[in-house]
Amino acid sequence: MVNLGPCPPDRLLVSECARVLPDLLVLSSVNGHGQVDGARVVRLLRRRSDMAGIPIVIGGKLNVGGSGGLDAAGLTAAGFTAVFGDQDEDVRRFTRFVASLSARTCV
Repeated sequence: MVNLGPCPPDRLLVSECARVLPDLLVLSSVNGHGQVDGARVVRLLRRRSDMAGIPIVIGGKLNVGGSGGLDAAGLTAAGFTAVFGDQDEDVRRFTRFVASLSARTCV
């Protein structure tokens, strides 16, 4: 597991992903800017052929307008494999998502 800490610069995130080629990339937001920042960085990552098959997810407080303003479809269209908010059910969905990835890699 590699943790780049809070608010890593786009360039660092992209270069570390290219170096490590993770099985899963998880972006988390607590400041409400995940929708904007996440869309920008996932587009950069998806431009790379080596990141094409890697699941990339985002979750947390993704916008400043509350969950009613969340554009999950837009984030998915930008390149995220899955989008999770900051509610209890989102945590359960994320847990199931990760378990489904583990099950596929163990087959």
